[in-house]
Amino acid sequence: MKKALVVGGTGFLGRALCGHLHLRGWRVASLSRSLPPEYDRQDGVEYFQADIGTISTEMAKLTLKDCSVVYNLANATVPALSNNDITGEIHSTVESNIALMTLCLKHEVGRYIYASSGGTVYGKAQSLPISERHQTNPLVTYGINKLFSEKYAELFRHNFGLDYRVLRIANPFGPGQSPFHGQGIVARYLYSALSGEEFRVFGDGTAIRDYIYVDDVSRAFESVAEYSGFERVFNVGRGVGVSINEIVAMMDELLGINPQIRYSEIRSTDIDQNYLDISLIKQECDWRPRYEMAPSLAKTIDWLNRRFFSG
Repeated sequence: MKKALVVGGTGFLGRALCGHLHLRGWRVASLSRSLPPEYDRQDGVEYFQADIGTISTEMAKLTLKDCSVVYNLANATVPALSNNDITGEIHSTVESNIALMTLCLKHEVGRYIYASSGGTVYGKAQSLPISERHQTNPLVTYGINKLFSEKYAELFRHNFGLDYRVLRIANPFGPGQSPFHGQGIVARYLYSALSGEEFRVFGDGTAIRDYIYVDDVSRAFESVAEYSGFERVFNVGRGVGVSINEIVAMMDELLGINPQIRYSEIRSTDIDQNYLDISLIKQECDWRPRYEMAPSLAKTIDWLNRRFFSG
């Protein structure tokens, strides 16, 4: 039985991946800075608490022993806030990534898979859809540190033999995404709508993004774990651009209400258009998105209602 360690396994993407891999017959361990309460733990997942930067020798041995794959999904902050503490971001993202890769080499982990950001590493699009060969000029610390971490993974491969893959993920959404962390317009908008609050949009709502359902992201993570080709970096999205106004209209139709929206001045870190070319992962890993927007949004609404508004 294959074993996976998911670092950041209690976060939105990490939790979904743990559940997916367990259902697919993997042994799954989750390592994170905090543990979920007992009632929120998933069957078939072994939970460990540690900070990668200060992990003990015993904990490293315990979690990494016999690992086929280590997934690094840990994030310290969100793109919009990452410029507020640039030095801290380097420590929490880049240094932690280096520490984890070092442990993977020491404990002879089969493969290292890093969750990067298709929404921030490229910067302003010079061509659409954005392929993996597009220039990388991030406008936020979050994207710069994701890119740094990718480069260090290649350095570890070239010099030390680390087998790695990188997924540059678009804008994931779905059940389990917190509406309170400042990332993920779908969860934040739906929570505001269901609670009767005003929702703030930066810009005029015409900014285009690539939205992908969380279960498709989990499938992509598994597909690159089993990939035996030579490519290292893959975009993961639906490959379709959707404006903020368009996705808001979809959600309003499903909700049956029209929440109050306040449009604000666009921020210096905001990008007009970003959607990804996903032809490489389709070709190399035989992966493609399965979930359409409307039913995926409906599932997200149902989860938010049950989680926060069911009394």
